[in-house]
Amino acid sequence: VEITTLVHMHSTLLIAYLALLVGLGFGLLAVRSSRHVMTRLAGVVGLVAAQGTLGAVQFFTGVPEALVALHVAGAAACTAATAAL
Repeated sequence: VEITTLVHMHSTLLIAYLALLVGLGFGLLAVRSSRHVMTRLAGVVGLVAAQGTLGAVQFFTGVPEALVALHVAGAAACTAATAAL
């Protein structure tokens, strides 16, 4: 499988995840969730956006090892932040 194909599949999943987070945000607003929960959601959205940006930079710079390590660490941070919601 070509790297470009994998990148497209991976980025499509990122977009789907962001869409789910936006939907979650609307749902949380509808039930009048606390400001604390909304702040955590904003943090998750920010982390996921940063992770997507890092992935794009990683791809366009030839997938350097240091950025791969940061991308994996970012994935762990996104998972932890999502679990903390």
